[in-house]
Amino acid sequence: MGNRAVITTPGANVGIYLHWNGGRDSVAAFLRYAELAGLPPLTADGGGYAQLLTVLVNFVRNDGLTVALVTFDSRRRAEDFDSDNGVYLVSGHEIVGRIAAPRIEQDTHELNTMLRAVDEAQPEADRLGGYLDAIERPTDSLTVGERVWVRDHFSRSARFTLRTVIGHGTGAFVNGAGRLGVPYVDRFDNQDNSKNPNSYISTPTARVA
Repeated sequence: MGNRAVITTPGANVGIYLHWNGGRDSVAAFLRYAELAGLPPLTADGGGYAQLLTVLVNFVRNDGLTVALVTFDSRRRAEDFDSDNGVYLVSGHEIVGRIAAPRIEQDTHELNTMLRAVDEAQPEADRLGGYLDAIERPTDSLTVGERVWVRDHFSRSARFTLRTVIGHGTGAFVNGAGRLGVPYVDRFDNQDNSKNPNSYISTPTARVA
């Protein structure tokens, strides 16, 4: 018994086997979580598989049976797949195709509830925490003094940290990139953040606390 599925990418020869939580609502949540966490997308050459596999193992627990990296051939006939939910073909972080899908897709897990459950199962340093509940706004609408969640590649204790918008770029370029009017935050306390490209919010939207 189980709720089985395989997650793979078109043209790949590997896939992630799920014994449980193989319904479309769960798989879509896993992929969305990976995207929010800034994990690399799945690619046909195997990129991104290890990172997603880590998230899944943390969520379903590691008993050696419930999740695994398996060899896979998407050219097999649909009737060859002995799986409750068939195969998910993924591009980036999106489901783009199915093989041997069930007649009725599972739709019982609400996305935000699943995202929080997945997040709580991760090690504390890898959790998204308040980032999940923050309001997403266009970056060009941010004003000085607002607190925003930013991806913190310099932190060993959190994926995202709260930072304060302290200004907007006044020069046309910072380290070769256009920053005029772009908000920047107090990422570093030992230097002028307006001159460090890592302090600028480069994404089109940001999550405001």
